[in-house]
Parts: sequence; structure tokens; C-alpha cells
Amino acid sequence: PVETVPANDSEIDLHTYPILPEVSARAREIYQAGQAQGRNPQVFSKVGDCLTASPNYLVPFGTGDYDLGEYPQLQSTIDYFSAITVREADSDTLNSFTNPSMASGSGCTSAGPLDPIWANPAFCESGESPLACEYRLSNPALALIMLGTNDMTFVSADKYEGYLRRILQETIDAGILPIISTVPPRPDYPDMAAQYNAIIVRLAEENDIPMVNLWLALEAKPGFGVNAEHPTRLTLPPDECPACLTQDDLVAGINTHNLTMLMALHEI
Repeated sequence: PVETVPANDSEIDLHTYPILPEVSARAREIYQAGQAQGRNPQVFSKVGDCLTASPNYLVPFGTGDYDLGEYPQLQSTIDYFSAITVREADSDTLNSFTNPSMASGSGCTSAGPLDPIWANPAFCESGESPLACEYRLSNPALALIMLGTNDMTFVSADKYEGYLRRILQETIDAGILPIISTVPPRPDYPDMAAQYNAIIVRLAEENDIPMVNLWLALEAKPGFGVNAEHPTRLTLPPDECPACLTQDDLVAGINTHNLTMLMALHEI
């Protein structure tokens, strides 16, 4: 059973947190420590579940299949992170946007990135967790972390917090700056998102790391931008262009997610 919401968490109001992250002095220290270790400043890794592993999430920015609409200033960020080859797989040259990540996957919970049983044996070493494998292979300076959508079904709140805390600590210890994101609600578990998002907010504050408030970015979208038939997915626009950032397309959940994360990378 999912634990009850602690009193301090129940007082967290997501409306009071900005959509785009703020970069603190502590965040700069983590980033600079990573630079001293040789982390690549033009590489980010993705850590997450279905929403992160989706080919609609950020990938089109790395393949040129996008329309920035009224956000042409974001082109410099696309250029910056797509200029570096992260690794090669199946004869494909992967940049940060197109890299599928060893630490994300459909159906993944917060336990997944930490458990070697889920590591890809074609790329990961024996006993290596998916998270450690991804960080070794990609050598990122930043990590985009969003987990919780699948946890609402399988993982109690206290265990979720423990796993997420470990992921953040291992990321920081590796000299990688975590950029954590709140999660959209699930229509089949309407009260869970508040509980899990409160944990995300609290851990972001405890670690003094950047947080993207995706929940708030999606709030005004129909159904929070969540696919009603598949509650672990976000909606696509009628033209099925997930990285089109035009006014008509941004009514969809995945487009709003892509715009929000690209803007966050731009700010950072």
C-alpha cells in the first residue's frame, strides 16, 4: 500500500514553484566538480520511465524533425547539445537528444536504474547498474531525471523516496548535475501525483538542485496533457509532430513536455 502523505509534504503547493529551474550556487558546485572530473559539458543523459524513453521525447530535436515556432532562441541549445556524438549504436551516431539511455525504459520504476538486473548486457559491465552504465558510456555533465509515473502502481511512497534519493546522490557523487522534474498526474490514480511530486520537491530542495515543474506546465492542457487511454503517456497533437512548438501543437502534452525541457536546458 502507498504510504500516507506526511504533514510537511501535504503543505507543498506546486503552484508556488516555477516551471523553469533556478541554478543555485550548490548546483554550480556540482557542475564544476564534474568538469574537473572530465564530464562533457555538451552531453546530458536521460533517466526515467515510459515518458522519458518515448521516441517522441526530445529525440526529434536531435534528428532535425522539429519546428521551433515562436521559440527560435532555442536553436542555440539544440545546436550545442546535438553537436557532440555521445556514442554509436547499431551504426547510428547518437547525440544527447537521440541517445536512448541505458537508464530509461518503458515500464521502469525508480528502482530500475539502480538494479543491475535491468542493465543491457550488450553495453553494461557485469554487476553494473543501468544508471552507472549510462553515466560511464555517455559521460554527461547533466542528467534529466523524471520517475514516478509507474511507481504510482507498484512502489510505496517511502520506497520511492529511498530509490529517488539514491539516484540523486549517485548522480551528484559522479559529478553530474541532476535536473529533476515533477510528474503529471495519472487519471487512474488521481491523488498519487500530489504525494510523489511533494517528495520530488522536497528532495530537490534538500539537494539544492534544479527542478522543472512539468506538472504546472501541463496543468492548463486538456486532461493535464495525459493520454486518457494510456495514462503513462502524454498526448500528441493532430499533426503528430511531437517537437513542433507552434501554438496549435502546444495544446498536446508531449509538445509541452519537449518545450519545457528544452527551455530548461536553455536556461541552465
